[in-house]
Amino acid sequence: MKVIEQYLNERNLRHLVYFHGAHCFSSCDKGPLINIDGKEYTGLNEDKVIMILDGIFGKTSSGV
Repeated sequence: MKVIEQYLNERNLRHLVYFHGAHCFSSCDKGPLINIDGKEYTGLNEDKVIMILDGIFGKTSSGV
């Protein structure tokens, strides 16, 4: 959750996203996981989460 929160804040995207913690969507054995617009991403680590978010939002970084 920290990685997602930091990603959204650093790229000034927080106001565009309804982001909250939740239980494991009945897929606890596949976690860590996130659900974005009904699509479930499983077996995640920090790098995978950032790659998913970059794919959704485009590569917008505060340093570019």
